[in-house]
Amino acid sequence: MIFMAKKETISIIIPTLNEEKIIGNCLDSLLEQTKKPLEVIIIDNGSADKTLSTVKSYISKFKGEKIALKIFLHAKGNQTNARDFGVRKSRGSIIGSLDADACPDKNWVSSIIKNLKDQKIIGIGGKSRFRNKGFLFNLGYIAYYYLRPIIGLYCIGGGNSAFRKDAFLKVRGYNGLEELRKKKKIYHAKDDFFLSKKFEQIGKIRF
Repeated sequence: MIFMAKKETISIIIPTLNEEKIIGNCLDSLLEQTKKPLEVIIIDNGSADKTLSTVKSYISKFKGEKIALKIFLHAKGNQTNARDFGVRKSRGSIIGSLDADACPDKNWVSSIIKNLKDQKIIGIGGKSRFRNKGFLFNLGYIAYYYLRPIIGLYCIGGGNSAFRKDAFLKVRGYNGLEELRKKKKIYHAKDDFFLSKKFEQIGKIRF
């Protein structure tokens, strides 16, 4: 009997809030991917500018590339709530996570598929380069991310990462984060680290 390998499909989730000046660059970079995602899901947290109309102007372009571009309104909440909501609305087996100001290179989706061929790996992240920062800042940032796995403090960041949808649902996503924040009185963002530690309980994450 011959068993066929499961074909992975990618859903990309992007939370937005007043991103009219930058969301177009992000969407343009996704149209240029060498490996096309199944869908791109925009979760808007209540934009008061032209973010939504800008995104809507791209629907036909994505349709031409046979990529579904979907928009959901989720006005109450933050990026964490938006990502969680987006995962549950997605159809892909793998979730690609981006921030609205991100411009992934053309091999971003294909790199996700390549790095998640190992079924033991359930989450991956990569380095980022900031366009509005200087050389020294970017050098320090990248060095810091290369160092974190070595010292055991690595986590996959929401702005440039991917993970298996079934793993996210198995660990119940960000469930428990708000309770932890109240209990420990940690009110600043810890969502990336929180989710990564949950993933490590059932599989591996990789830089």
